[in-house]
Amino acid sequence: LLRAHSVAVQPIEALRKEKPCCPGAREESASMDAASPAAEHTRSHPAPGDARAVLVSARAGALPAGTPAPARIEAAALLLEAADGCDDLPAAVTLLLNEADMRVEHIALIDRLFAALLARLTVPSAISALLEDEDSDYTEFANTVLPIVRALDATLLALQPGVIRAHVQRVLAPRILAHVLALGAPAPWAAGGLREAVEAVALRLREQRGIKDREAGMLIELAAYIRAVLDAQPAMVFALAAAVHAISFPHLGEHITVVSPLLLRAIDTHRVPLRAAGLTAMAHAAREAVAGDFRNVGLDQVWYHALQPILSTRDAPVLAALGGLLAALLPILSWAPAKQGAKYHDETLRSLLRYAEYESKTRVRLAYLSAVASIVSVCGLVTVKHLVGLIRLLTEYSASSDEQTRAACVPLLATVVRQAWPRVPAHRAELDAVLVACTAEDSFDRRDCDALIQACCGPPPVAPVPPAAPASI
Repeated sequence: LLRAHSVAVQPIEALRKEKPCCPGAREESASMDAASPAAEHTRSHPAPGDARAVLVSARAGALPAGTPAPARIEAAALLLEAADGCDDLPAAVTLLLNEADMRVEHIALIDRLFAALLARLTVPSAISALLEDEDSDYTEFANTVLPIVRALDATLLALQPGVIRAHVQRVLAPRILAHVLALGAPAPWAAGGLREAVEAVALRLREQRGIKDREAGMLIELAAYIRAVLDAQPAMVFALAAAVHAISFPHLGEHITVVSPLLLRAIDTHRVPLRAAGLTAMAHAAREAVAGDFRNVGLDQVWYHALQPILSTRDAPVLAALGGLLAALLPILSWAPAKQGAKYHDETLRSLLRYAEYESKTRVRLAYLSAVASIVSVCGLVTVKHLVGLIRLLTEYSASSDEQTRAACVPLLATVVRQAWPRVPAHRAELDAVLVACTAEDSFDRRDCDALIQACCGPPPVAPVPPAAPASI
């Protein structure tokens, strides 16, 4: 009865518009309305709350007064989703969001806005393919993504304290941080303004989340997101490495079992920048975590056996990172009984010397010298067993015509003398020959190494003066 009464009291004209008498009347009425002058004016002059009209005003650098927050947020999302973008993207985003009154009913629009930002920040597959060549030029990609990072910083700055900021920090912050850190160091495209912008955004996210410097913070959420997307986006290895480097003792040891599987996946690749970044992050973790964090779950053995296939690599960045990792990992392995603990040092040094002896490229030789010096510095008296091989390697490398190779031999020679001091006097002649060959051009300071040799062997022997010939009678 109520429904019949409500229908009966409606005006006849409105009733005909809502319920036409024939099926074709609805289409005819819609076509007439679309062709009316009022509809044409609405299409050419959108309402002040329309997102596309707001976007046009933002591109021009001015917004009409009283623009509602939903239209501002949707216009910012449309701006980021557009292929052409605009000349000054951060300024346009700041203009749209700076005075927007964001409320809880705008969460869906905020999610759309950040989804558009993260889609623009994702490292494309073409750039991931270029990671196979360490000499690739990433300048164009860095210049393209820099305005997006600054627009993200402007968006985070525009978030007012309240429900919206809490939603972003609780739900979206790990994803945002992962995509941002993938663009920063140690990625090969992180340089200049892009690196500074990434550090600024990461710092803002941590401050808004209340994370103090060098603390773990949202490492668990970040690792969970990276684990889900790592196969599709290999560049997330750089985000993982940056997140690990941002944590120090004693906070990293508590989460070593969380990041260890991801780090092992990171080094199981043929791409040199990704493997080097993973090894560097593992070295930082080994230095900042206590030995018990590894021994309690057997991670020291897992890491050691995972690194054995990499010892035969001929990639200079990987070798340099591998030397630092082994220098931090071998002392953790030395907790075993003396005979078994020395086994790891012995095997590692023997394998590395075998591969380094037949190398001829200058860049790889420099990496081998750095890696061997790092490992010898923690081997102690185990170095005595490999003293002959080390002297043979130094003799061969010091005879090189490359000045950098000869200069890199001096730190290794000093480390060998310092660690294998009981047997240095028996090889005084060979060590002096290497030192002379490395500093023949007087372009390097040999005093420190010469002082070490003299401390182990004493001053060099003085050649006897032959007696004078008798005067003729």
